[in-house]
Amino acid sequence: DASAAPARLEWTVEPYREKPWRTALVAAVIAGVALGTYAVFRDLVLAILAGALLASSLRPFFSRTRFVLDAEGAEFSRGWTRTRRAWDGFRTHYADRRGVTLSPFAHASWLEPYRGMRLFFGGNREEVLAFIATRVPAGSPGRRRWSFRRKTAS
Repeated sequence: DASAAPARLEWTVEPYREKPWRTALVAAVIAGVALGTYAVFRDLVLAILAGALLASSLRPFFSRTRFVLDAEGAEFSRGWTRTRRAWDGFRTHYADRRGVTLSPFAHASWLEPYRGMRLFFGGNREEVLAFIATRVPAGSPGRRRWSFRRKTAS
């Protein structure tokens, strides 16, 4: 019921602070890739570039992300970037243990990571799911199974 949900829900997630051992492991992997690149190619610039590229691909892990849900839509901001989408741009949502995916597709699609929006819970799973459930229908269980094959009518 939309009247029971709060008008606005806002929270921040910092994955690098949640489990320090995981942060140390990720940092060690980045350093290992840089050192391995240097060991193989003996090129300091290439080693720094390899480490920097890997670190930049892990930006969501090393960044503080702010999420906002309100009557108009969902938003997340990380560093200098901000993404906002209206509720009518989503057709389903799927939750797992770490977060929820807001999908513009009625059924599973390989395009979801590029067209959907991923929100991490950050300790408020029930509030987030209750808020989203009033605006976007839940997807069917087992929806992670998709393929490139075209579905045929039976």
